[in-house]
Amino acid sequence: MNRKMKLILAGLAIIALVGLTWAFFNTQSEIDNNLHTKEYGAETIEKFKPDQELEPGTEITKEVGVKNTGDYDLVVRIRLEEVWARNDVSFISLNSIADNGSFNETIVSAILDTDTGLATATQVDAEDGLVDGDESVMYKNLPGVESGKWVKGADGWFYYATTLQARDTTELLLASLKLAGNTDMGKYTNVQKYSQTEVVVIEALEAAYDEAREAYLEDASNKGAMDLASAALEDSYNWQTERPEDTDSITYQKMETKLADGAKGYAAADYTLTMVTQVCQATKEAVDTTWPAMDEGVKAIWGLQ
Repeated sequence: MNRKMKLILAGLAIIALVGLTWAFFNTQSEIDNNLHTKEYGAETIEKFKPDQELEPGTEITKEVGVKNTGDYDLVVRIRLEEVWARNDVSFISLNSIADNGSFNETIVSAILDTDTGLATATQVDAEDGLVDGDESVMYKNLPGVESGKWVKGADGWFYYATTLQARDTTELLLASLKLAGNTDMGKYTNVQKYSQTEVVVIEALEAAYDEAREAYLEDASNKGAMDLASAALEDSYNWQTERPEDTDSITYQKMETKLADGAKGYAAADYTLTMVTQVCQATKEAVDTTWPAMDEGVKAIWGLQ
């Protein structure tokens, strides 16, 4: 083999060797796509003075609206539940959703210029002391409905007419409550009572009570002693409802007026109005899933039909 051929073969060997060690270029890079979900939230805003006593014709401020405390747009609805109770036992209970699923008109009535009558609810008799068959006697001043900011749905809910954007607050649905001026406050009975206790006995117990009361006014820790003195004085009268035949033996008498049993009307009762608030993400899919039976007309107002 001549020198030239040897050089050619050597060159081919070098090329073959390079081919065996040749690697494809490749690399890997990673990019983190950081995503963040926003927050949902809502709160019912209420201004109320629950310490006020209810009297016929009295109006009480009770302002109710809803605030979107989250980051997403929401749709809002509220229903009303109304209960009258005495000694923790309810005797009238109303819901803005009627038994047939429609709006219960008896629970809602705007404040009228007159104190007599109700816009949509009635009493069977305003003077019989009975509540059987009665409906709502509490006016609800609903400026949001009157202005069109809230819509009274056929399904018993009040719907806010526009989407509630993040951090926004609705217009007021409710502004005040007013007990009807002709509310039945029960029937009263007068009972004449007589005592035959000797005057000197009563006078001694009265003096003991007065002394105990003075001590209580100086130091409230003496209240127990005052209560005992008061009870002893009352018991000593030994009141009876039948007039003694010997009228000369009557030393004390009094007329006691009290509510007739079984005919107390709305007197000595507690009233509770509950606002049930629901919110939902403002999308068609969310509303259809969460509130499948809601008023279709309201969906159209929202543009979610």
